[in-house]
Amino acid sequence: MGGSPAVRLFAPKVKILGCDVAGHVAAVGSQARRFQPGDEVYGDLCGSGFGGFAEYVCAPETSLATKPPPHDLRAGRQHPPGGMLALQGLFDVGRLRPGQKLLLNGAGGGVGTFALQIAKRLGVE
Repeated sequence: MGGSPAVRLFAPKVKILGCDVAGHVAAVGSQARRFQPGDEVYGDLCGSGFGGFAEYVCAPETSLATKPPPHDLRAGRQHPPGGMLALQGLFDVGRLRPGQKLLLNGAGGGVGTFALQIAKRLGVE
C-alpha cells in the first residue's frame, strides 16, 4: 500500500507545550534581581510562551515565585493554573460572597479541588 508523506503547512504556535513549572534556578540573566542559581521556584508560563514540558525552561522573573518551604517541587508545579482558574471562576465570574450556596460539579480535578477549599474557607455553603 502506497501513499505520500504527511506535510505540515504551518508551524504550531506553541512549539513546546506545558505551563506549570517547578524546579531549581540553573542560571540567571544579567538583569535578574529576584532569584539566584539554586533557588527553588514554581510558576505558570501561560503568559510567557509556554514550554513547561521541556527539561530546562527560560522564563521571565514575573512568571515565577519562590517555592514555600513546606511544599515539594512536584506539588509546586501544580498550583498556579488550578488555583488561579478557581479564583477567577469563583470571584471574577461567579461573584461569590460569604454565606452564599455553591454547587461545584466535578470538584475532583485541580481547579475543583482549589475552588472547594477556597469557597469553604470563605464561608460558602
